[in-house]
Amino acid sequence: MYITFRDIVNHHKAKVEGVIHLGAHLGEEAKDYHREGVQHVIWIEGNPSLIDNLKARVEKYEGHKVFNLLISDKDNTELMFNVTAFSQSSSVLDLGITKEIHQTSVVKRIPLVAYRLDTFFQMNPLDISHYNFVNLDLQGYELVALKSMGQLLDRIDWVYTEINVKSLYKNCALLYQMDIFLLQKGFVRVETFMTTHFWGDGLYKRVSLNALSKKTKLAGIYLEEAIRQIRFFYNRLITTKYKQTKRLIKRIFNFQ
Repeated sequence: MYITFRDIVNHHKAKVEGVIHLGAHLGEEAKDYHREGVQHVIWIEGNPSLIDNLKARVEKYEGHKVFNLLISDKDNTELMFNVTAFSQSSSVLDLGITKEIHQTSVVKRIPLVAYRLDTFFQMNPLDISHYNFVNLDLQGYELVALKSMGQLLDRIDWVYTEINVKSLYKNCALLYQMDIFLLQKGFVRVETFMTTHFWGDGLYKRVSLNALSKKTKLAGIYLEEAIRQIRFFYNRLITTKYKQTKRLIKRIFNFQ
């Protein structure tokens, strides 16, 4: 975490009851969570080969639970998980420019069955009320994971996520897409750390409409109007001449 968990608690006055950590890797943040008094942590990791070492690292902390789960926005979906030589670059998505940035490559592909996060909570005896902080490090797959939470996201107060401004992975979510989705869900980005390699971390906080500044309210209104105008423009692009432009807009905004 480039924005340390201690800074999130102290600087942003975050009252974190429990953490859902997606893309656990080897649980490097376990000590930080424990030090700040977090009582409940769910570690979710898709790579089966990391689970034993992950459990060994976090098992000494009471209230920490480990699950081997691949996440998707559709249940019971078979996906290929790309395991890379640099293990932290492993992803459901195919490598983009991260291949050059981290000088890595895919060493094997594992077929795994994926599920939505809201389904995962239904399948396991877990109380969502214990968790109000989500930490995502899914190598470009973060937006899919957030969407898979469904109404569970309404119970979350903080979202900490890896962000990209270029396609480190093919078809990965970009920063503006994360901002739009989370703004629509009641979150605003309150801190950002960017590396020189077009990716970084973003911290989003849930805010009530009444708590938003006038400037932020206006930004939300303008954003909604911009989306309406783009949809109108998109629906008017029906001639052969504009098919390429229409496909581009459809890809960016996921219009049907």
